[in-house]
Amino acid sequence: MFSLYVVILEPRGRNTAAAVALAALELSENDPDACMLVLPSDHVLGDRQAFLDTVKAAHGAAMNGRLVTFGMGADKPETGYGYIRRGEPLTHADGCFHVDRFVEKPDLETAKGFLSDGNYHWNSGMFMFTARRYLEELRVHNPATLSACIEALGKGGRDGAFVLPDAETFATAENISMDYAVMERTGAAAMVAASFGWSDVGSWSSLAGLGGEDAEGNVAEGDVLLEGCKGTYVRSSGRLVAAVGLED
Repeated sequence: MFSLYVVILEPRGRNTAAAVALAALELSENDPDACMLVLPSDHVLGDRQAFLDTVKAAHGAAMNGRLVTFGMGADKPETGYGYIRRGEPLTHADGCFHVDRFVEKPDLETAKGFLSDGNYHWNSGMFMFTARRYLEELRVHNPATLSACIEALGKGGRDGAFVLPDAETFATAENISMDYAVMERTGAAAMVAASFGWSDVGSWSSLAGLGGEDAEGNVAEGDVLLEGCKGTYVRSSGRLVAAVGLED
């Protein structure tokens, strides 16, 4: 029975390829062509309307059989992100492009080259595609993981809106990301160019970048007292935190 509100409880972490497969299989019970928007839960999105406009652009490509990844506009030589090289524009979806290639996290000099090239985007880890197309591509490129997910759901149970895959079976799925299992192998990958303000909050510096700096480059959140500090991030979720003379 399909519910508009379903929570799938992974019995064990097996990375994103299997997690998304569970969701796609659940959706396929009701509508194989349901369009999936896959978003990490710990990212920060800036401009809400720009984000919605980007989703709308990606939807056009996804409904035409593409597996769409969100490529963020790179504005600095970031070494903590993977990159996507943008290919030719798609003819049926404005703002979307063929994926020329995926690139692992680069060193600083390589990242500077990507930035000056102008055709490289940060790989955000956000995707859009139909349930049917994802499962088709997973069946081609990683059939064992798909089989494990199908069997885990078949042997599992339900408790209201909660879906409980069988733990022992699900553990046999490969521990692999969507990027490696499908996106870097499929010929149907596309990229939507995005610039809505984004961070994966993957470091203390990126977390500090979300706050407002004072005249000395400090970012303070919560009950914080700074004296003679420069370029420092201090956060308190409870008691007073005082810092004296800290720099960078």
